[in-house]
Amino acid sequence: MTAPDRPNVVAAGLARPAVPPGLRAPLTAVATGGCVSSTAVGLTISGSAEPLPADDALLAAAGGPIPDLQRIARFVDFLGEPAGVLLLGGILVAICLLTARWRLAALTVLGQGAVAVTSAAAKPLVGREIHGEFLAYPSGHTAGATAFALVVGLLLVRRGRAADLLVVLGVTAAAGLVAGWAQTVLVAHYATDALGGFLLALGIVPLLALLVDAAAGCVVRPVTADPARASQDRAARPPSDH
Repeated sequence: MTAPDRPNVVAAGLARPAVPPGLRAPLTAVATGGCVSSTAVGLTISGSAEPLPADDALLAAAGGPIPDLQRIARFVDFLGEPAGVLLLGGILVAICLLTARWRLAALTVLGQGAVAVTSAAAKPLVGREIHGEFLAYPSGHTAGATAFALVVGLLLVRRGRAADLLVVLGVTAAAGLVAGWAQTVLVAHYATDALGGFLLALGIVPLLALLVDAAAGCVVRPVTADPARASQDRAARPPSDH
């Protein structure tokens, strides 16, 4: 690759938005709903140490202590542990870079960091406990899975049509459901904790994606200038009369 080609490669990687223009308004609404809903659930269960009736019902519906389900749930749970997050994150970042979706590569890393920090900060504020000593709301595992899934959903879409929004939300909901199911079956969290993690990621990651687009938009304009073309244009420009 020659030196003049490098700015074009950088520009191509930075120019493609994380969020297609047609999805910006809908995902802003989704993020607003996620922030409000996760806060509302947290306030409802603040300071509690017992499951809600809905938690008991959802645990029974999820399969409870069935051995085969426990094995599957433990594998899903591993993917939310640091080693699993590094593995999945590395794969997703590599795919984003190889497909010239550099903004989504950045969102993968920033999204995981944001949901991890926010969920850790929220737990002592909400003060919900499980097993008598562990802070439970919101579920960081579920939030992390949801954050990954949002990036995958955005990676799959291009134009921002209504069908694309359904793809993004469908992929995200499926991942959140599986991760939340695993945490519930393992009784690592109550079902409402998993719901809170899902809503937390919905509130954070779309807004973070829009911020990544805004920041990259400030960078990509000077990068997209082709030095060779700029030199040719200056040479071809007629001399000034002044």
